[in-house]
Amino acid sequence: MSETRPPDKKLDQANGRRPADIVGKLVALASVLILAGTFIFSVYQYRSQQKDLLRRQQLDQLIRIQSQIRNDTDAISQFPKNKNMTISGAEFLLVDIDGLLRSESEVDASKSELAKQDRRRLSEVLYDVVNEDCDFNEHRSVSFSIAVFEYWDDYKQYVKDDDLIWDLLAVKYNEAIEALRKRNQFISTLEYDKASFTPPRRLTTAEDSDFRHFEDLVRGFDKHLSLLDSGSEQREELIMQFQAASCNRQLTQARFGWSVDPKMYREEKYRDWFKECH
Repeated sequence: MSETRPPDKKLDQANGRRPADIVGKLVALASVLILAGTFIFSVYQYRSQQKDLLRRQQLDQLIRIQSQIRNDTDAISQFPKNKNMTISGAEFLLVDIDGLLRSESEVDASKSELAKQDRRRLSEVLYDVVNEDCDFNEHRSVSFSIAVFEYWDDYKQYVKDDDLIWDLLAVKYNEAIEALRKRNQFISTLEYDKASFTPPRRLTTAEDSDFRHFEDLVRGFDKHLSLLDSGSEQREELIMQFQAASCNRQLTQARFGWSVDPKMYREEKYRDWFKECH
């Protein structure tokens, strides 16, 4: 029977196979792996927390922006009733809403389409305020209409619709022009040259106020009319209505580059337009 020899410790040490050394190396390796795993998890958790924080901040910012847009929209829609609101105040609100919508897209690029929709909704609101709620017999309402035109670009695109611009100019503007002309006969004799009006005589204080009102009516009418194609039938009819409302052919020709001789029309509709003009 052969004798069992004990392990050769020298050989094991030489070959690095001592059990204690192997276990030590495994423990060290496991510790390194655990530390590395802990570090990687910590980095992942930190980045995840940062993304969640950023998303919450973006959401909070978007909520604040939307809230301010609603507040500004509510405020500007009250312009006809809120006699304390100035034209400069209305202009500020329009500029502020424009900036808020731009910020909305910058905070979240995916909201750019929503911002466009919000712009169009505000254009619709502004048109309704101007066309339905404003009284153009008040000078401030006419000034508000001009401010909307000048400070809200999407409004210009929206009102290009034939029915919208016709209702605004044929009804709101021309009816107010006709009312002023009936109250102040000097309007039918105003001369216009080189972007300025010349009254036929020195005006009283009350007449001067109406004169300034009339100037803005003409200015607002012209701005909206510029949205229509030159030479279009609708544009010519609106100019004819302006001429009939003001009973001032010279002004019409000088301002718009076109006018009509009322006597040349046989259609009863057009004759009725000019029946008060002599």
